[in-house]
Amino acid sequence: MILREIFLETNVNGELLLNNHILSQMGIGKNEQIYIAYLCPSDTEIVNKFREFILTKDGVEKIQREMEMEEEVSLTIPNELMIDAGIPLEADLDVICKKGLIVIQAAKADEILPKEVLEACNEVGIEPEQFRIMLQEESVLKTE
Repeated sequence: MILREIFLETNVNGELLLNNHILSQMGIGKNEQIYIAYLCPSDTEIVNKFREFILTKDGVEKIQREMEMEEEVSLTIPNELMIDAGIPLEADLDVICKKGLIVIQAAKADEILPKEVLEACNEVGIEPEQFRIMLQEESVLKTE
C-alpha cells in the first residue's frame, strides 16, 4: 500500500475544490458525506497549526478500527535466540501472556494433542512428538 499525494491550490475565495475525478478515485460519489480530520493542540484550541488534514469517506475512527483488525502481525524469533533457548527451529511455540510478562516456549505434544490421540499413539508405539510433527508435515508413518 502506498500513500498517494495530489497537489491542489485554494481558489481566490480560499476554497479548496476537489473535482469529480479525484473524488471518484477515492471511492466518493455524488452527494456523499465526507469527513475532514486534522490535528489540533486540544479540544478547546482547534486551530490546525500543522496545516495538514485527511479526507475520508467513513471517518478516521472507522479507518483506525479497520487497520487494527487488519494488523495480524507475525512474530519472528531469530534462529539464534531459538538455538540459545534450546528450542528446535521447527518447534511449535506457545505464547503465554501475563501481566507485564510474555513467555514464549516450545509447545509440548501432550498440550497440543487431545488425550485420546496421545493414548492411541501409546497403544501403537508412536511417540506423541513424532505424531505431532507428522501432522505438520502430512507424513505417513508405518508401524511394525
